[in-house]
Amino acid sequence: MMVQPIEQPQFLQEPQSSFIFENRPVTLTCKAIRTRQIFFHCDNKWVPEHEHTKSTDQSDKGTVIVTSIDITSYQLESHIDPDGFKCFCQAWSATGGTAKSRPATIEIA
Repeated sequence: MMVQPIEQPQFLQEPQSSFIFENRPVTLTCKAIRTRQIFFHCDNKWVPEHEHTKSTDQSDKGTVIVTSIDITSYQLESHIDPDGFKCFCQAWSATGGTAKSRPATIEIA
């Protein structure tokens, strides 16, 4: 019996640290290949699935999963972590591999 190797997702785009200006939400985006799903983790908790915008794209490396969320000034005002409002993405492959993006810090300008 062949053991299927665990495929590790690979990020093509990770969330960027940014500032919120004049209450305009900031959109964070993650793109990865060799993944089945991507979720954001912000302010020490998982972002609910319905707040994610998901799409797929094709590249020469295969199917790209694209996931975005919007961060509002209201979320920043109610956050609790003294180190600032941080978000990262976690991607899962179909074979059980996982990858975590670098964190992005969101601040009010």
